[in-house]
Amino acid sequence: MSIYLVVYDKITIGLFSVITSYYASVTMQYGTLSSFSNTFSMVKANVIRITEMFSKIKSRKSMTIKENSPVSLEISDCRLEYSSKVIENLKLTDGKVYGIIGLSGTGKTSLLNAILGDKSGISGTITVNSHDSDAYDFNQIISIQNQESSVLNDTVRMNIIMGYKFDETLYNRIVNDLDINTLAQREENVGINGGSLSGGEKQKVAFARFLYSLNYNRIAILDEPFANMDLISKKKCLQILGEYVRPEHLVLFISHNISDLLKISSEYLVFEEDGRVIKYTKENISESAVAEKLLGISNEE
Repeated sequence: MSIYLVVYDKITIGLFSVITSYYASVTMQYGTLSSFSNTFSMVKANVIRITEMFSKIKSRKSMTIKENSPVSLEISDCRLEYSSKVIENLKLTDGKVYGIIGLSGTGKTSLLNAILGDKSGISGTITVNSHDSDAYDFNQIISIQNQESSVLNDTVRMNIIMGYKFDETLYNRIVNDLDINTLAQREENVGINGGSLSGGEKQKVAFARFLYSLNYNRIAILDEPFANMDLISKKKCLQILGEYVRPEHLVLFISHNISDLLKISSEYLVFEEDGRVIKYTKENISESAVAEKLLGISNEE
């Protein structure tokens, strides 16, 4: 059913990723019937929220970006309701990978969710090429990869191309780069939530889907995409990501491991402890107290 909705344009890939990731995060603790009675009201509230979010996003206009047009993402007077964080007049442009740095709970993921259409807990204006996120659906122009390796009960190939036009050359390049040739040749479905795949295989399939969609989109969001990978796999995926990001892309990359961000980012958005969100370059990132603190933690790991 899910693959049908995507392939036949009932929902976008970005919307599918947002909803499945949110659904997973709110239902993972409700695994047994014995706990159901205690958590039913919480589940019900979250289902209502997902339904409302789905309804709002579907009411927005579709959006496209012309192939040779510049891309700019502007964030104005965005305030996180549960903290003192304020993002004022921030303009991000294509041709850059922005590493997003901050301590846990400072609003990094909330900002990315707001860009994707879920503005619960955050107020302000977010635009792409002067199109407001309240009126337009940005999911149609954004590639998404997070730490939830969501896969559908379909073939590996369908999980990778996920409704986009099939490009055999691109597809073969990706499965070769990620060493999943044998996996990609399987004709049977992968099972519910990828039950027939190992954890590592699911991560590679999800990352392959992200790389494939990147060929068709100009904006990319990565939220702790390699958090559950071993060091060797993470290093390889970081290298591959750098090979697929093109000058016309605008990339937002969250990672608690600042060493990863330093390897691939051209600029940084740091959620400082005093409530400000400041843009830094490679040359002056050392001036950020939060960045220095997280770098020290990364070096100790």
